[in-house]
Amino acid sequence: MKAGFAASDAHRAVTVIPLAHTEIILGLPNPTPTGVLTHVTATLRANGVRLAHAQVTALVDGVTKLAGATNDVGQVTFDMSRNLVIGSHRIQVSFAADVQLGADSATAQGSFQVIKPWSTWIALSLPSDQRVGAALSIVARVYTGSRPVAGALVHIQVAGHRIAMRTDRNGRVVYRLSRRSGVGRYSVTATYKGARDQGYLGSTAAGTFNLLPPLATSLTLRTPAPITAGDAAVLTGRLTSAVGPISGRIVAHLLLDGRKLMTVQLRSDGTFSFNFSRSLTAGTHSIVAIYHGDKSRGIIGSSARGTLEIRPLFLSFQTVPGLAGVAFAIDGHSAVTGADGKAKVQVNKIGNHAMAVTPPADTPTTRISFDHWFDGEQHASRQIRIFSSATFYATFSGSYLTTIALHDAAGGPIETGRIGPMTISAPEGRDMVLSQTQRAAWLDVPAPSRALLLGLAQTPRYAVQSATYDGVSVANRGDSPFTPGPGRIWSINLRIYSMQLQVRQPVLGGEIRDIVVTSPGGFRQTLQPDGGGRLTLTALPRGLYTVTAVGDGVAPTLMVQVTRNQVVQLSAFTPLEIAGTVLLLLAAMAGLIGAAIVVQRRPRDPATPTDDSGTPGSSTTSGPA
Repeated sequence: MKAGFAASDAHRAVTVIPLAHTEIILGLPNPTPTGVLTHVTATLRANGVRLAHAQVTALVDGVTKLAGATNDVGQVTFDMSRNLVIGSHRIQVSFAADVQLGADSATAQGSFQVIKPWSTWIALSLPSDQRVGAALSIVARVYTGSRPVAGALVHIQVAGHRIAMRTDRNGRVVYRLSRRSGVGRYSVTATYKGARDQGYLGSTAAGTFNLLPPLATSLTLRTPAPITAGDAAVLTGRLTSAVGPISGRIVAHLLLDGRKLMTVQLRSDGTFSFNFSRSLTAGTHSIVAIYHGDKSRGIIGSSARGTLEIRPLFLSFQTVPGLAGVAFAIDGHSAVTGADGKAKVQVNKIGNHAMAVTPPADTPTTRISFDHWFDGEQHASRQIRIFSSATFYATFSGSYLTTIALHDAAGGPIETGRIGPMTISAPEGRDMVLSQTQRAAWLDVPAPSRALLLGLAQTPRYAVQSATYDGVSVANRGDSPFTPGPGRIWSINLRIYSMQLQVRQPVLGGEIRDIVVTSPGGFRQTLQPDGGGRLTLTALPRGLYTVTAVGDGVAPTLMVQVTRNQVVQLSAFTPLEIAGTVLLLLAAMAGLIGAAIVVQRRPRDPATPTDDSGTPGSSTTSGPA
């Protein structure tokens, strides 16, 4: 024993287990063009559990050695050289046993292909006979086989411009030429120089296209003939060009009197039509049709002009009865009736209008009042729908201070002092009595009835009911019918006449000096005939008159019924003329009686013998039996 330490022993049991089975799973690339960076991946697992941070080595084609460590998910990536030759290449990935990881060693082998670079081609899409001003696009698409190449740098050369653009995910680049490019033939070249790092070879495509002059268009309009307000009117037009109708959706803009009216779409043949509103105002309207063209297609716009003439409506107005000075208005535009009661107002458009009528102002002799319209409406101002020219009627009542002029039957003047009160019958059935001195009266005229307007009734009239002259009736009921009106004078001819007496003076001495005429009312007047035996009596009221002659002669008293202007013959005789006349009559009668007696005493003719048969001049002799 040394150093005073005593001997001791320690014992511990240790369990030794085998390393876990390890496997390597390789991720080999698809065939890859030479020059393209490619990768090989290896996933390390022990008993199904991925090993992180494990050291792994790779041997390419038995020559090139690569080393790496797995990441957190047990995967390692080896970058292959871009300079690998075309052909098949082998790779071996190894993992040495690791006691700390508890994983046994493992090895995996595989191969991958390096191929030639991919060939590419360019599809070039050029404008097809586009026109100046149109949108011009050059489209180049880069393909490898049928697969588009994204991100390829394409160089385009056209119209002196050089442009480099990268393809989108569809392998396409689009270059838009300026709209200001001129007319001509253009060459286009699209070049893709390839990409070694991506394994693409370059390619080129070329083509040409023509840029045509702008297409001129012509727009024509056909305006309707002049119409009347409220009539239908259709505007038609056509858009043409050197190549005929223009395809696509084409629209024309219509302006009426400088304001936008409508946008119309043209038909496939380039024609269009538009129905104007019936409510357009009368007048001459300017119409403009505009086609703005299509810059995207190189089409020049055009326009056309025209006019639409709309004649106004005319509303005729008629007062019933016909009255002058009545104001008739439509929407504030008025006209005044003439002597015939007619007026005319211009209306520029159809639809609702304000219509009003105003009677003339009262005068010292006239008072006119509105009664009703043709349809029974009793308001002087009203709303009415007008769609065509028409005539409107309005009825009026009136009151007129009427001068009454009295005349005899021949229309001559009479002495008004001898006239008694006169009764007048009015249309409503009432009577008016005019005094001896009253020679004017307010006469009312009612508005005409519908029956009167249709000709089914007579015009209401005033008439004389009765009148006296010197106390004698000189009027029959209904004499001198009269309808009052502005400025009209009622001329009444009473039944007053004149009588002319023609006096025959005696031939044999004596004369008739005076004539006494007695009127029906007992009024006597004594008158003397003139040198010619004539005597004229005037202002005789109708009736039975007695005419008596006063003088040396004998004349009968005449009873004369005066119902008209007449001439009466009055003859006078002296007693000597009467006696001579009687003797002449007696002598004439005696002569007639004597002549009759002579005729009765005239001898008969001698008889002529006749035979038994009655035959004249024959005789019969009878012999013995």
